[in-house]
Amino acid sequence: MAIADNLFTGGGANGLLNDADNWSAALAADQNLIFPADASTAYTLRGDLSLLAFNSLVNQSACNFGGSSDSTATSTHDFVAGDVTAGADTITEANHGLTTGQTIVFTTTAADPPDPLVAGTTYYVIVVDADTYQVATNLANALAGTQIDLTDGGSGTHTATFQTYVPVRVNLGSADGSATNLLSDSGTGTRYWNITNSANANIMGRGTVEIDGIDNDALRVNGTGTVTVGPSVATPAEFDIIPLIGGTGTVYLKNVTTQAAAAVPITLITGSVKLYTYSRLAAVYQSGGTWRHYDNGVATHQSGVVAAIYQKAGTLYYNSVGALTALDAYGKVDFSTEDLRDKTVTTGKFYKGSSLLDPNGTVTWTNPFQTPYCSLRDITADVGSHKKYTVADI
Repeated sequence: MAIADNLFTGGGANGLLNDADNWSAALAADQNLIFPADASTAYTLRGDLSLLAFNSLVNQSACNFGGSSDSTATSTHDFVAGDVTAGADTITEANHGLTTGQTIVFTTTAADPPDPLVAGTTYYVIVVDADTYQVATNLANALAGTQIDLTDGGSGTHTATFQTYVPVRVNLGSADGSATNLLSDSGTGTRYWNITNSANANIMGRGTVEIDGIDNDALRVNGTGTVTVGPSVATPAEFDIIPLIGGTGTVYLKNVTTQAAAAVPITLITGSVKLYTYSRLAAVYQSGGTWRHYDNGVATHQSGVVAAIYQKAGTLYYNSVGALTALDAYGKVDFSTEDLRDKTVTTGKFYKGSSLLDPNGTVTWTNPFQTPYCSLRDITADVGSHKKYTVADI
């Protein structure tokens, strides 16, 4: 089967990705979904493409996709008992603008919401049409179209509160690995991608990008914008490997783990990227950029432990109490910034031209730190005056 390109045209002018009027052809499997550079930015694109087995999704546009994973921006609408159709389990609100899977919470003036809804409980939207919607008990039911059976409209005035922005869900593969779809994002707008079963995701854009995922394999970030990976709290984003973090932008790894809840390896930090990490990491290779690593102690996957760091160039500000097993440094390593708690390095090697800054003596070296093929005079070292250190030449 030939793979066809399907271009986003914005003809529907509503921002819903599953609206056929927004595409040059009907959405179907094995397509390349393309958001061209001239795509409209007049509205925020929303929707769920996770059930569509597309071949690739290519964003070249300045469109805004979804919103922020940490966004607290909300909106509301009011309705009364007459707006509830019990037989169809629907709530009517003209031009509601909701998206299937969006969270929604109900309150009421009479303590009598439509039965069996409970005030203050989070439900999930099922869009019926532009003016009516249903609700489900969880996200899976919302995506499957399994609505709650509404038996009455309650009494009083009801208020529905929902997030203003919602993620765009895309499935970049299949649970058994048989599909290897690709997200390639070089756009300029504000994007939030919620990715499942990823084979590969390339975030190469400008603008602002937030990315979350589950059961994912690889993530590459290389651009000039700001990229946030993972939510600040709750379930972490899952990536088995991050082959590249580069470019000239700013990247935050807030809450990241592998699918097996293990530390994530970063194959290469390069360019002049500004990288901030708050997650447990495996081996990290740095050949450029400025990397700041933190331990915020929120949860196991955010413990800040890094197994090993191999630095060929760049600057590392290490702010974690987690034991660092191996450190090879050709660039600048600074233990003095922001965090004065005690740290432990099992084996440290500093090569000619490198810098070691620990003026407050916060590091305990389990073994003597080494200066391979050079001597202490060949590196810049400030390790404080109130601790004694042993240096081994090899």
